[in-house]
Amino acid sequence: LDFSHCFSHFFTKNIYESLKNDTSFNIVGNKGTGRERLLEDIAALARQEGITAIVANMNSWNHDYGGFIGHVQEQLLDTQAALSTTALPATHQSSPHLSLMRQEHIVKHNHILLLLNNYDALLNNPKQRFPKSFFDDLNAIKNKRKAYLRLCITTEISHRQCYIHYNDPADNSRQKRSLSSLDLDKVDLPRPRMEEVRTE
Repeated sequence: LDFSHCFSHFFTKNIYESLKNDTSFNIVGNKGTGRERLLEDIAALARQEGITAIVANMNSWNHDYGGFIGHVQEQLLDTQAALSTTALPATHQSSPHLSLMRQEHIVKHNHILLLLNNYDALLNNPKQRFPKSFFDDLNAIKNKRKAYLRLCITTEISHRQCYIHYNDPADNSRQKRSLSSLDLDKVDLPRPRMEEVRTE
């Protein structure tokens, strides 16, 4: 693998290798510490190995769940097209759920990394528009240990200290909340070293 594009070579390598080996992460760091760059570097490493990396900035989608799902599906299909030796069908069946990623008959990938930057946009936020099924899907990704899916989110504080708000599935007019229940390894993003800044 070519790590020359990585901002923090050693840290990025450790996170990337762990993602490939059955670990999902909550990367915690303040603004300006390189959270977005880390996910971009991981995605670039994944592409070198033919691994599908789905990257999304949740600040852009917290009020648009449908747009987020479309963004994910577009990246899945673009990667499938790049890896496939046969032509893709002209149309594909859309799904309103992130569980599309677990339906092998719709899209086939050897490995998928779901990389969500600024996941905080969905936390402690009664105005966000993501349904409970989305958070259930994330739990399913993490708990499906033998599958080819891994999750990495970035936040300013641990997601475990935060609430998720969602409409009651039984009564859409009522809102409920619960503590974030994802089971992720928490890792603090180290501050950039001056040597890394100079090299960049």
